[in-house]
Amino acid sequence: MTQSRSSQGDTSADKGALRVSTAKSRGAAVIGLQGEFVGVEVAHFRRACNHMEQEGFKLWVVDLAEVDRIDGYGLAGLLGLLSRAKREGGRLVLCGINPDLRARFEATFCEEIFEIDFTVAKAVDRLTKGNNDS
Repeated sequence: MTQSRSSQGDTSADKGALRVSTAKSRGAAVIGLQGEFVGVEVAHFRRACNHMEQEGFKLWVVDLAEVDRIDGYGLAGLLGLLSRAKREGGRLVLCGINPDLRARFEATFCEEIFEIDFTVAKAVDRLTKGNNDS
């Protein structure tokens, strides 16, 4: 996996600030999130998605393993990326969902909407299986 860039939602030492990293793995864009995926912090996620989309990615993995909390804005950000991926003929797989986030996903029925895997490697495998251009 090639690390591309990293941005931080808040330049202060605020522990809850969302940190976003992007990487490329076998033709898939991998977006790693760390911190709180809430409110205005979601704009940092959207910027990272826009950057990767400009590079031509249609296969997406979002790693939520380091996300402490997600709210409706964070879920809306993920749904927006899912919609964009489908519109462009791509796919999105989420991974690393901890028990607290899983409860939120179940309460909002999002586990029925998203493809979910355990790790980034398994998510990339799911997306690129049978894809010879990676």
